[in-house]
Amino acid sequence: MTRIMTIGSRAIRERGQYFHNDENELSRPVAQSAGSQQDSVTGGGESIAEKKSFSHQELMAKQAEVRKELIKTMFRKYQEYRTLQKVASDYGYTRERIRQYFAIGNKLGIIDYKPFNRQNFQRIKNELTKDRLIKYLNEMGTIRRISEELNVAVSHVNRLIKLYKLNLSQFRRNYLKTEICKQYYTMVEQLGGKHPSTYDLLLIKNGRNLWAKISRNWGTVKKFREEQHIQLARKSRRRRKNKNLPPAQ
Repeated sequence: MTRIMTIGSRAIRERGQYFHNDENELSRPVAQSAGSQQDSVTGGGESIAEKKSFSHQELMAKQAEVRKELIKTMFRKYQEYRTLQKVASDYGYTRERIRQYFAIGNKLGIIDYKPFNRQNFQRIKNELTKDRLIKYLNEMGTIRRISEELNVAVSHVNRLIKLYKLNLSQFRRNYLKTEICKQYYTMVEQLGGKHPSTYDLLLIKNGRNLWAKISRNWGTVKKFREEQHIQLARKSRRRRKNKNLPPAQ
């Protein structure tokens, strides 16, 4: 038993000496293969750290471009809606978050957003008096048109309406009625000055649409005619001599 252990330990020692003597030779191909693996991963002379840093910079650059495009798209919608709240509702953000995005866009120079300024509002208030605002509401009907005409923010016009305690819905209704009257009298001109009956409106091209607008805003066509003082020409009817006789077939 002792002899067997001695033989076994001697074999182990010899084997260990073999590996110890050939350590340099065995380590060379391993190091070479590791170096070739590293070169294949990094693509040559670049280290792994440099590669990771480069990919991170690329990712950050792409994210910056995506953010710029997002801010531009938001600002285009803001120019259309003229309110931050509607833009925020489209994207599921808060109004304050949209304002922060626009502030970033101003710093980057990709948009020209003008936030609320009390000095600007005071100047606009002095220029756009109550009587002048009422005149614009009667002529244009919507805040957006007034904003585009005067080149002021929608928020400023809204503030003035609240400040002057004006009923915006009533002005919109009056403006819509004025537009319907214009459309009706244009149709009368096309008919040679003849006012169409309700039956005629339903037969004329675009007449059904006009009839629906009149009914929606006046209730009935009769009320519309009474308000506009329109009298239709009555058709002459031939009277029968004997009322007891049945009409001719």
